[in-house]
Amino acid sequence: MFMSAALRAADLSPRPDPHQDRPVARVRAPTRTGRALSLLGKLIEYGMALFGTLQQQQRTAAPNLHAIRHSFGTLDIGFIIARVLCGLRRAVGLEARLLKQAQREQAASVRAAASGPSQQRQPRVGRPKDRPVAAADPGLARLPTAEEIAEQVRHRPVAAVIADICRDLGINPGHDLWRELAAVLTEYGGSIGPLFRDMCERVVESARIVAAIVFPAPPVPATCSPAPAASGAGPP
Repeated sequence: MFMSAALRAADLSPRPDPHQDRPVARVRAPTRTGRALSLLGKLIEYGMALFGTLQQQQRTAAPNLHAIRHSFGTLDIGFIIARVLCGLRRAVGLEARLLKQAQREQAASVRAAASGPSQQRQPRVGRPKDRPVAAADPGLARLPTAEEIAEQVRHRPVAAVIADICRDLGINPGHDLWRELAAVLTEYGGSIGPLFRDMCERVVESARIVAAIVFPAPPVPATCSPAPAASGAGPP
């Protein structure tokens, strides 16, 4: 199950370092690929937690999406779940792509420094299972398929894929990862500006939807048919 890794991590408790008196070794600064992988790992963990929350809300009679709707510009929980699944597919696919790149970089570094082999991080295999979602929103038909996502991840620039992941997961400027996201996008030649504008537009759209629900427009009164004009002729 996709949450098993998180559960195992929660069971770990801090342990004393048996080598705490050993001289500290020089820590190699993370590469650009390493920083992107770190961000992707956090996005995946966030997306998994969000997916679980949405599943729970979907099972309730009156889902509470007040804290989520602003990031997606819709109240349709089925559409939101579908978008989150798209984001997780993109993130897992891009993580696998960058892991291969990181392995090539590390292999070149090992050969150059003759420092010996080191453990390689493997792509994660746990993914949230697809659940049927109600196609109440026509936007569902416009979401990419798993095959289309895989093709995009293989060929699109890294910054563009990461930005799309954030759109799918509803990462807004108030999110804890926003600054780290902006730094990684800049490193890969992208910009946080377009994503910022998109997320602001979603907030405006969600406010419009809520306002229409809370303050519905008054019904338009029916217009009366004009009375027939008098002919001026008297009774027969």
